[in-house]
Amino acid sequence: MHKIILALLVTTGLYSQAAGERIQYMRGACSGKVNGKGECTVCLGSGEAGITGLVQALHGSFTAPGAQKEVVLITSSNDCEPHANNFGGAVLLRFENGAWRKIHYEPGVTGTTFKLLRTAAGRDLLVFQGGFVQAGEVGSWVSVLTVSNSGFEDQTLVRVSDPGGARCDPNGQVMNQGEIKKVEVVPGGIHAQVEVITSHQRGDADGACMAIPGSSKTTKVYDLEYVLQGEKLVVAPGSAGAAAVLKRLFE
Repeated sequence: MHKIILALLVTTGLYSQAAGERIQYMRGACSGKVNGKGECTVCLGSGEAGITGLVQALHGSFTAPGAQKEVVLITSSNDCEPHANNFGGAVLLRFENGAWRKIHYEPGVTGTTFKLLRTAAGRDLLVFQGGFVQAGEVGSWVSVLTVSNSGFEDQTLVRVSDPGGARCDPNGQVMNQGEIKKVEVVPGGIHAQVEVITSHQRGDADGACMAIPGSSKTTKVYDLEYVLQGEKLVVAPGSAGAAAVLKRLFE
């Protein structure tokens, strides 16, 4: 349980599948209700009318070690999902009786650079970078998903934010702007790199943040390593200090 186990990186690019294969996936996701562009014409969650598009398809053994003929689709739909769900979701399909069949749909699973991390037992976990914008503040995080027949279990490893258009105290405050610069799946786990810019700002007459004249700005880069223990990731001992600093700054 406590040993570091090996991982295998498998990546799938956006729309890397042939058009016919993508249509077969989407037919399975929405019971055949697909238009000529290969988009579902119904919402995957409610079944109501709405256009749902395919962003990425990833093959893997998601529900159990060595599971065969499974695919996770990352979808996008302004018609079907609200801003709170990042206008999209993910659906688990399984090939049964000669066709792809929807097993589970999970709203809100959206992001970039989805990659597969394979445990030593042979189960694939989904690693991705997520993000959200609200009231001018940009939040981003690195998450790992464990997929089952009944849902997608999320383990968030690191979370940062960039206040952007936030309002500042007229008396001055410390502003931390975080950005995830890199996420890599490597043998045994994940490496991530986070940049934090710290500045001293205060609000003007309208509350908009302005750099305090004469104040300094610092930039620091944090390298993080997470290692697999079973089907979960833990912070490597050498990254514990950096992880603690980022948690204090952004959580």
